[in-house]
This record gives sequence, structure tokens and C-alpha cells, in this order.
Amino acid sequence: MTCINVVFWIILNFGIAFLMRLFPRSWFNAELDLYKEHYFEKKLYKKLNVSKWKDKLPEAGGIVGFSKKSLSKRLDISYVDRFIDESCIAEVGHILIGIVGYTSLLFTFLLPNSMNYIYIFIIFATIDFIIQMMFVVIQRYNRPRLINLRKSLTRKKAYKYYH
Repeated sequence: MTCINVVFWIILNFGIAFLMRLFPRSWFNAELDLYKEHYFEKKLYKKLNVSKWKDKLPEAGGIVGFSKKSLSKRLDISYVDRFIDESCIAEVGHILIGIVGYTSLLFTFLLPNSMNYIYIFIIFATIDFIIQMMFVVIQRYNRPRLINLRKSLTRKKAYKYYH
């Protein structure tokens, strides 16, 4: 059962990461209300000390073609736009992983005395949900900064064009 559970979590995490690539890019536009920063978020992220721990969590975006571990040395508007899009994709992906992770509870019905194990599966699914929400917070924390960076790069490009 442990092996099945481990395989389930691996397939879930990587499967959703790749599945996200099949959806239309228009679903992951930072201008959509879903991705916009809410009035309370800055204060919340400050209380959570996101800036202190966000870089300590692993980043696996490189597996699906775009690492978000750090900014590239090649900082141009198209790169920052892609980074913003990828943050939207990652946000939805982590939310889905967190929610779908609770389907692991179905494995308890494969076990004799399933009710003896259900609490363990609930604990694992809840821990995974919390971890996934930490990744969502990182995406939401970084995105406004990336949008501001894009605005700055756009202004610099316009300035160079006219001067």
C-alpha cells in the first residue's frame, strides 16, 4: 500500500504539472481577476514572512520547461511575460494538486480495516494541501513584483526609443 501511495503522489504532482500545459494559455492571463492581487495580500505575506522562506522550497518548473527558481540574467519583457504566465499556471496547478490529493483517501478502501487507516490518509492529504498552498502563496507573492518589473522594463524600453 505504501508503494501505491507513493506512486499516486508522484503521478498526481507530475501529471497535473504536465496537464496544465494542455489548457489554453488564455486561462492563465495575469489580468484575470483570479490572478490579481487582493487588498489584504501584502499584509498577509508580510505576517507570514514569505520573503524569508520562499526560496527555501524546491522548485520543479524546469521539468516542464521553465524554471522559476530565480530570474534569468537575460531580463527582457518577453522573458518576464513568460515568467508571469508560468506563475499563473503554477498557481492553478498547485491548487489542483492540493485538492485532488484528497482522492488518496480512496486507497483506504483497498485496505482491510480501512477505518483504521483513514486518519493517516487524511493527515497526509492535509499536509500535502498545506504544502501546495505554500507554493500558491509564493506565486501570488512574486507575481506583483514581476508585473512591476515588466512595467519598469517597458518604461526603459520606451525611454531608449524616444531618446
